[in-house]
Amino acid sequence: MLKLRFWLESFLEIKLLTTEYLTSHQLQGYGSWLKSQDPDTLHLYFGSTVSTQSIDQLIQRIGRSPQNNRILIAKINGVWAGIIHIATSNKDVEFGIIVSAP
Repeated sequence: MLKLRFWLESFLEIKLLTTEYLTSHQLQGYGSWLKSQDPDTLHLYFGSTVSTQSIDQLIQRIGRSPQNNRILIAKINGVWAGIIHIATSNKDVEFGIIVSAP
């Protein structure tokens, strides 16, 4: 009976997915989240190996031109589960996407 109860509780667990765009005041959270990712994920995201200083510099550049950067955060039960960074420059648009388990 205990196994059935555990299974039912797991099966019925409600997962709430929410999304929100970050404000310029929330950029440090984005930097911290990036730094918490494993090296392979960061390499895939940036296309090369990056240091924490490189991430800090990216956050500073984004902060200087918020009109050219939008960062959409996906959360599952309040925990960051992924991001989409949309950067524009003149007529170019670049998307960066990371999806991770919360």
